[in-house]
Amino acid sequence: MPGYRIFNPALQSKKFDPDGTYIRRYVPELARVSAKRIHELHLMTADEQERAGCRIGTDYPSPIVDHQLARQEYLNLGKQEATR
Repeated sequence: MPGYRIFNPALQSKKFDPDGTYIRRYVPELARVSAKRIHELHLMTADEQERAGCRIGTDYPSPIVDHQLARQEYLNLGKQEATR
């Protein structure tokens, strides 16, 4: 289906809550996470997690889906359907 869009939660979060104000207000576990990492917590180093007092997988859940991988898999499915 040409022209469809794939929603990217990290990009939307950066666009509409660039400093993470909303996130910090409603997710207190993330209150001390840096603005650089607030939208992509899985990229925090162990040192960054320690400074923020938020260990991914312990204090806050690990990502369930790798968005980049899932996006590519979905696009590949679309290509397969288009060749049928």
